[in-house]
Amino acid sequence: MKKIFLVSGLLSAVSVSAMAAPQLTIYYSPGCPHCHHARDFIANDLIIEYPDLVTKQVNVDQPGGPEAFQAAVKDCKLDSMGVPLVVIDGKCVQGFGDEIPKMYRDDINAGLDASQVAAATANKAALDANPDAVRAKYADKTNAFLNNAQPAADVKKNSNSPMIILYGLLGILVIALGFVIFGKKKKK
Repeated sequence: MKKIFLVSGLLSAVSVSAMAAPQLTIYYSPGCPHCHHARDFIANDLIIEYPDLVTKQVNVDQPGGPEAFQAAVKDCKLDSMGVPLVVIDGKCVQGFGDEIPKMYRDDINAGLDASQVAAATANKAALDANPDAVRAKYADKTNAFLNNAQPAADVKKNSNSPMIILYGLLGILVIALGFVIFGKKKKK
């Protein structure tokens, strides 16, 4: 019985880490050329390299967009209100240039385990070796990203954080319950 509690606790911990997919939110304006480059890079590279990447988009020109963007700038402690602003698991990258793709990858990789980083590296190598074939395979996902910008009001609503916390607490409770039950039996 003790093994069942420990195994279920370990499975809860594993499910929490598996659910913790990297989160990327881009704040952009349709008229911004750097925003187009950033969104194209995310669509044509990052979502292929990191298939579990959860992406959200906020058009700062749509209702609710300016407020969401201002809140993100404040959270990021930035002085500039420039777009694109990309937030990856709480890390903020503003603008887009030659060095930015590496920054995005580094920020995403920081939250992954070694096997997930290795898989992303393999996906990038496949993309580099045969970009047309790999991008054709992921065309639906790329098009969905580029054509379906999410309304700003939905960005906070769709976060996985509450579920991750819930499953983590559930796992801890199962482990604690096991120790309480088996701790009392040993004393008798």
